[in-house]
Amino acid sequence: MHRHAAWSKDVEANEAYLRGKYYLDRATLDGLRLAFQHVSSAVQKDPTQGRAFAALAEWYVCAAPFRLVTRSEALPKSREAALHAITLDPTLDEAHTCLGLIALLEWDVQRAKQEFEEALRLNPNAVNAGRRLAHVLSLLGRHKDAIALIEQIRELDPISPRTNLAVASVYYIAGRYDAAIEPAQAALDLEPGSEPAQYFMGMARHFAGQAELAIRHLTQASADCPALLSGLAFVLARTGDSTAARRVIDDMKDRATTQEELLSAYDFAEAFSGLGDDDRTLTYLQRACDLRLPEMLGVAADPAFQTLRDHPRFRRIVRTVGLDV
Repeated sequence: MHRHAAWSKDVEANEAYLRGKYYLDRATLDGLRLAFQHVSSAVQKDPTQGRAFAALAEWYVCAAPFRLVTRSEALPKSREAALHAITLDPTLDEAHTCLGLIALLEWDVQRAKQEFEEALRLNPNAVNAGRRLAHVLSLLGRHKDAIALIEQIRELDPISPRTNLAVASVYYIAGRYDAAIEPAQAALDLEPGSEPAQYFMGMARHFAGQAELAIRHLTQASADCPALLSGLAFVLARTGDSTAARRVIDDMKDRATTQEELLSAYDFAEAFSGLGDDDRTLTYLQRACDLRLPEMLGVAADPAFQTLRDHPRFRRIVRTVGLDV
């Protein structure tokens, strides 16, 4: 099947697909909500369009870390859509990228790497696959390779919020915090509402020694995104204001009673890590591990837990996740 065949003959289906991909690329909660409407419409308007099913599969795996859907709901629906996309078009790199994202949700990093590499074999300019492969290389501790790849992707796609966000993430995980600030700011310039970009900006500034700017940014950013509160609590505690950090944690606990889907055990682990409360941090990480939360895949690479890396309980958790790097 030729690549151009992936486009629908239905103009409205193509338009819905493109709108859905645009909102997916915004990397925001609101963008994901809008993306679902459009990719669902694209599938309904033309059930023979493989790329629309790939976009639907991508939506489910992207929505799970944002807590718009549960992992248990996202996995089967994403897999079904991705496999159906491949039956419609075996050459569709987007579908293999989605299978890689599913593998990440299942904590199977090596399978994810293989799927992203297959997507790039089918389409060497597959930006999304390149971003994801760079992330996997980061998780595996291959920071030099991850940086080289993500810079290639940035050259291909310099004005995408998600690409700049991916660049920030790769540098952040590599411990190059000064280098993470510029792409995080670029992502925010392109999409001011990007919660992940707000997080990386605040945390990168903290680890770069810019405590005042980090607190100011996270305080402004966290008002409408409860998950960002964990970063604020962490930074406040690490800069010596444990009283303010505990107030933020109390706020998180209050919000968790009404916004449970937005606050996870991983968030509380990060907050208590800032306070140096190893027991509570590890208890929450174990709970997140037992729940198989998607964000646990990054636990070994997360700078917020770097002081725990030699702790036996932490090492057991990392081995359970499958990333003993």
